[in-house]
Amino acid sequence: MDSDINSNSVYAFPAPWIRELAFKIISPIKIGESCTVIWFPETGKNINIKEIFSSTGLIKQVLKGDNGKSVFVPVDLSMVMNDNKILGFLQVMYLSLSKKTSLKRSSLLDKNEVELFDLINGVCEKITKRGIHVVFVINEVELIPLKSREILFQALSNIVFFNRNYIHTILNLNNMDSLSLLEKNEKTFSLIQNICFLPIPSTRDTEYFINVLTQRWKINLNKKQKKILETFYGNNLLLKAVLRIFKSKGNDSLDELLNEREIQLKMRVYFEELGGQEKIVLQKIIFGEEISDHREKFVLNYLIDIGLIKKNKKKFTIEQEILTYVIKENNFSLKFSRNTNQEIMLGVCNLKRLFTASEYTIFEFLFKNQNHIVSRDEIAKKLWGQQYIDRYSDWAIDKTISRIRAKLREIGVKTDLIKIYKRKGYQFNILL
Repeated sequence: MDSDINSNSVYAFPAPWIRELAFKIISPIKIGESCTVIWFPETGKNINIKEIFSSTGLIKQVLKGDNGKSVFVPVDLSMVMNDNKILGFLQVMYLSLSKKTSLKRSSLLDKNEVELFDLINGVCEKITKRGIHVVFVINEVELIPLKSREILFQALSNIVFFNRNYIHTILNLNNMDSLSLLEKNEKTFSLIQNICFLPIPSTRDTEYFINVLTQRWKINLNKKQKKILETFYGNNLLLKAVLRIFKSKGNDSLDELLNEREIQLKMRVYFEELGGQEKIVLQKIIFGEEISDHREKFVLNYLIDIGLIKKNKKKFTIEQEILTYVIKENNFSLKFSRNTNQEIMLGVCNLKRLFTASEYTIFEFLFKNQNHIVSRDEIAKKLWGQQYIDRYSDWAIDKTISRIRAKLREIGVKTDLIKIYKRKGYQFNILL
C-alpha cells in the first residue's frame, strides 16, 4: 500500500514511482539471484533506497508469494572510516549484519580481513540454516578508490559464493565505470546475475516533486520561474536548490540563477558524479562526434533506455537541458590534444569540425604559438599567403577571431584563452 511509503520524504517522490523502483530492485531476490542496480546521478538514489528498505509493507508486496524469509542488511560505505578500505568495508558489513540479527556480536578489535571474513560467513551460516535469505544492500561504492573497489567486489562475491542459494546482494552503483569493473572479472560474475538500469524521473514525477515542495515551502511560482524550472527537470538536487533560491530571493532570471554559488557547486558535483564513460558519450552527442566504439555504444543504449537520450533518426538529443549546460560548462577542465590526423581536439570535440577552414587556420596558428603575442600581419600571412598585402583586412581578422571565441564559449571554453592586445595582436593562453 502507498501508505507504507513515507510521504514526508525529503525528496517527495510519488509513491507509485518508489513502488516501481522497489519491484525492479527486489524482484530478482524472489528467484534467488543478486542484482546490480545502476542509478543515474542525482535521481534520488540514497533517499529512495532508504524509503524502499525502511518500508516492510513495500518489501512484503514485492516478495509476495515467496515462501522463504529474507533479512535485508544495509551496508553504507560512507561509514568506512578505516584507511584500509577493505578492512573498513568488512567491519561495516559485520556490524550491520549483527545489528539485523539477535546473534551475539564479537569484538572487532585487532581483527584482520581474513578473521572478519570468517565472522561474516559464520553469521550468514547461522541465519541461512534457519531457511532465511541474507540480502546485503550495498551503497556508496564509488566512495571507495578504484583499486580497492575491485578487491571489495571480489570479497563480496566470495561471501555470496559461500551460499549462493541463500546469500544475495543488491549492489547500488552511481555509474557505468563500476559496472565495467564487475564485468571484466569473472570472479565477480555472481554479483551481476541481474543488471537493473533505473529510469530517470519522468516529467510527471518531477512535477509532483515540485508541487509537493512548493506547497510545503509556501512558494507561489510566477510564469518566469516555472519556465526556469523546466531547465532543471530530471535533476531533483538542483530543482530543490532552485526552489530554495526562489523562496529566499525571489529570483526569476536564469542567468543570475546559474551564477548562484549553490547552483554552481551542485552542478560541479553533478558533473563529478558522472562516470568517465557517460561523460565521453554525452560530450560526443553535444559536439556531434561519432560514437563508434563498442563500449560507447553500450553506454549510449543505456542512456537511451533510462530516458536521458532521445534518438530521432540518426540524431541524438539530451532530454535534460541542464545536463547539456553542465557538460559544456565543465568542458574547460578537459585537455587539448591532437588525434591521429594531427587535428586539434578538446576532449572528444574535434575543433576542425567546429570551425570553418579560415577559423581553424587562425586557431591552429595561435595554438602553435601559445603564450606568445601573434600580430595581425602574421595572421594575415598565414590566412592569405603571398596575397596577404592585397587582401589584408583588420575587420576580417577581428571578425574571424570574434567567431572563434564565440564558438569556444559555446562548448564551455573560457573566452580569455584568446586575449586581445590592442595594436599588438592576439595571444592564445593555454590554461588547460
